[in-house]
Amino acid sequence: MALSTVTSKLKLRLKIISCAFAAAVIVALALWAIVTAASPSPRASSHVCKTHACLAYSVKLLSSINESLNPCESFMHFVCDGWRRKNHHSVWMDLFRPVLERLTNTLKNIDVPASAQNQEQRAAIVYRSCVSVLEGTRDELPAVKDALASAGVVWPHRSVGANVLRTLLYCALKLGWDVLLDFEILSNGKTVELVASRGELLQFVLEKRMHKNYFEFLRQSFRIDSRPTVTYEETSDFGIPALRKLQDVTFETSSTLKVVNFPTEPDVGLTEAQWQETVTKLNISTADNASLKTAMPNYLRSVLGLWRQNGSDSFHMFASWCTVQVAALFANRDLVLNYYDHDRSFAQIFHRMFCVTRAMFFSRDAPFARYNADVRQGNALSAAKDVALSVRSAFFRRLSNWAQFDDNITVVGNWSSLTLSFRNIEHREVDATEFRGQLPEMTDSFVWNWQHSVLVRNQAELIELLDFMYRLWYWRLSKTDLELMPYALSFPFFDYELPSSVNYGGFGAENAIALGLLFLHAYRTKDATKFETIMKCFQGDPSAYGDERLVGPANVVGYRALVDAYESGGRALDRAVIGLEKYTGLQQLFISLCYVSCKGGSADRNSSMGCDLPLRHVPQFAAAFHCDVGDPMNPTKQCDFP
Repeated sequence: MALSTVTSKLKLRLKIISCAFAAAVIVALALWAIVTAASPSPRASSHVCKTHACLAYSVKLLSSINESLNPCESFMHFVCDGWRRKNHHSVWMDLFRPVLERLTNTLKNIDVPASAQNQEQRAAIVYRSCVSVLEGTRDELPAVKDALASAGVVWPHRSVGANVLRTLLYCALKLGWDVLLDFEILSNGKTVELVASRGELLQFVLEKRMHKNYFEFLRQSFRIDSRPTVTYEETSDFGIPALRKLQDVTFETSSTLKVVNFPTEPDVGLTEAQWQETVTKLNISTADNASLKTAMPNYLRSVLGLWRQNGSDSFHMFASWCTVQVAALFANRDLVLNYYDHDRSFAQIFHRMFCVTRAMFFSRDAPFARYNADVRQGNALSAAKDVALSVRSAFFRRLSNWAQFDDNITVVGNWSSLTLSFRNIEHREVDATEFRGQLPEMTDSFVWNWQHSVLVRNQAELIELLDFMYRLWYWRLSKTDLELMPYALSFPFFDYELPSSVNYGGFGAENAIALGLLFLHAYRTKDATKFETIMKCFQGDPSAYGDERLVGPANVVGYRALVDAYESGGRALDRAVIGLEKYTGLQQLFISLCYVSCKGGSADRNSSMGCDLPLRHVPQFAAAFHCDVGDPMNPTKQCDFP
């Protein structure tokens, strides 16, 4: 064979081998690209956050995430399985533990003089006097019993010939234990108005589950002697239906005060003369033209109706029972724990927050002034505002591009303003709390301190804020904006040393959810058709009712905008959390927002309202975790949300 022929065949073979090799390389690269796209890629070590905050956050998540589970089957189980197996309570409740510990340490370190106390010192000692009852370092039960006796409350002994009106007025105007009714004196020197409303502390009775052990503990604690007492059966037979009736009208509030004169019930001896005589004996200055006003006429009528239908003695027993339950929270550690069914962890969170709200009643700004001082220094506050504005901007873009957008419906009053949102975080030089007369110096006695709350005049919006704080909310809604709680910029919701994906998944997500609720409230009010279209598509929690129905859809709308905000404002500066490098920034964001909704072992394992249900309608989630269409977390039917 000629040499030239051999050479030609060799060249041809080499060319074939080269082409085959090139094809193999192309196939390999293509396969690598597919695998890379289908699984999280580790982020470079230079982009890993190793700060103290990241280390602490990593420990929390690594102990909770169960990587043997498929996130496309149930993301909540994937993120929360470890937490649920190891803990009785929710992550959300646990996140408030360091907040309250830090606040307690801050307020304990404030020197409080015996006289000439300023707002901060007054708030600090009110908080400390409340916490001392919880911690058992102070027993105020004797003082509580004396206060109740001065009001004519003899529970658990039977009420016989009691002065119902005096008890109601005395508890509200002298003791600060406004439960069934609250009264406020408004005077301009010429006229006097007695304003009646639902008691602020009624919520602690309405929300307490009635059971015999709870009742018996209170009965034994407040019993004075061997005289007969009321029974659990007669108390519950009257109390449960009565409270249910009051709850039905408890939120029916008029925007204006209405003169209702002094309501009379001749059948039970309630006359206008008795009103005048009672307020005079309580040393409340009145005038000939004094009047009674209320913004809650239906509620006031319901209370008086219970009085008329059951007679003075039975109604006094009911009013006393309600008041004693609240007074017990001021008494001693055992009675506080009894209210929380002797769950110490629960009491440590909720009753400390109760103490925070009592301190804020005397001064809205003072309790968190030092707590947020560090946030206001450096770059933390501006960074948090950047996240909030980024979320608001992304939400507005999505809303304005929505096919059903209506420019005449106001969702947020000013999308570019954070004045209301951050009002409880940014320090104000002048405290807005008003007082009726000279407030005495606060002491170590919680009962004494709280009796002088009757001299404090707070607006209804602050009372609502305190209620939301006790329930561990992160924000409250006004008509056209959201208002963050004073503790909103706390780890792990927000920390300047945490990666942007975590801050967007915590702080950013809460802002986004609130905006989602504002959107749904606005469209429900102005365009019922569009609202029902949204709700019909979203098959939410069948047990939800009222505003609870809005939570799931609000999460969906908020999360969609949240991803846009992160992509445009957070991704470029993002880092991985140490130990969680395998997750992309967007995956980390979803993990963070789901983690805070993890339930404890006491909750229904199949409850997915907090995480799975809304994320099923967020296409960016399915894309981030490469869920196939038809997977539980990527249903074929998607709703027309903004």
